Amino acid sequence: MYSIFLSICFIFSSLGIPEVTLSVHYSEAIEAIIIQGLEDSESEKSNTIISVYFGEVNFNTQQSKVLGTFNRLNKNFVFKSKYGFSNGASYTVFVKGNSNVAQRFIIKVPEIKLKPSTYIKNVYPTTSKLPMNQLKFYIEFSAPMRLGNAFEQIHLYKLPEGKLESEAFLVTAEELWNPDRTRVTIFFDPGRIKRGVQPNLQLGLPLVEGNTYKLVIDKGWLDLNDVKLIKGFEKTFDVISVDRQSPNPKNWKIDFPSTKNKSSVKIDFKEAMDFGLLHSAIVIVDETNIYVEGSIRLSENENKWTFTPKKQWLKGSYKIIINAWLEDLSGNNLNRKFDVNLNSENDTPKNIKEVIIPFEIN
Repeated sequence: MYSIFLSICFIFSSLGIPEVTLSVHYSEAIEAIIIQGLEDSESEKSNTIISVYFGEVNFNTQQSKVLGTFNRLNKNFVFKSKYGFSNGASYTVFVKGNSNVAQRFIIKVPEIKLKPSTYIKNVYPTTSKLPMNQLKFYIEFSAPMRLGNAFEQIHLYKLPEGKLESEAFLVTAEELWNPDRTRVTIFFDPGRIKRGVQPNLQLGLPLVEGNTYKLVIDKGWLDLNDVKLIKGFEKTFDVISVDRQSPNPKNWKIDFPSTKNKSSVKIDFKEAMDFGLLHSAIVIVDETNIYVEGSIRLSENENKWTFTPKKQWLKGSYKIIINAWLEDLSGNNLNRKFDVNLNSENDTPKNIKEVIIPFEIN
């Protein structure tokens, strides 16, 4: 079930509740939940707790509460969700007063019927073989998405039995979206990946070498218009051994342009690299340190990076500048490993900020 993964508990001091007169409804005009019937109390010790949940839930729900703000409007209280309310969705409001007995209200947000048009373009990494200490997934959409329900739409199953791995991912209150809300980053629980910390000692790594898993993304994920996706998405992958080695530029194969045309710079990393960072961690500058404009293309399951300049190369000196925080699939970057053994000299950070690779255009 879609759920806004947020939390709120709003406590009104100096309020009493004549519980039989309470009224809760949704206002389309101000896009908020209105709570009527909360009157000022003469008792300064009285408290009222109001909780809002997505969907129709019971009193003992373990679901996260909806994050938002309360304001006073005349004699009413107004609750506005941080991420807005979903068209056609139901919400549950619990109001607990001095009697310590909660009242339950179900409100419905009017539905706006639009035809589904948004789809999942891809899930990265695209390779079907992931290391046991895989760090993250990127999910890319064709259009902006509604924030706040990502973790309810993503499921990981161990095959062939179809066991749900419910504690594989790191669930956070704030989701990690790019600025235009078309790509979200989902982390495996780092505490289970790093050796020696409590989640790792209790549960082990989220993925086990030799096993096959299926990532399932629900069709019910809502886009910015509160419309479901055209279809869901599935990714099946096998798990290989852990990767605890930093990428080494000395092992890469680099093809440089040599003449004044629009030929590409190509880097073969000899391993899959982090999809998101490949778009930001590598730049090319000319001899005056001006960025060369161009387009980036990734291929062979993010093993290869190709840069094609917008204009043809000019004669002169150039540099490929690679930020040291460029990572492989396990979070190992050029400067240090993600999961380090503090007693090993081989795991000491290299104290580098960037790698510079010069080339010439004749």
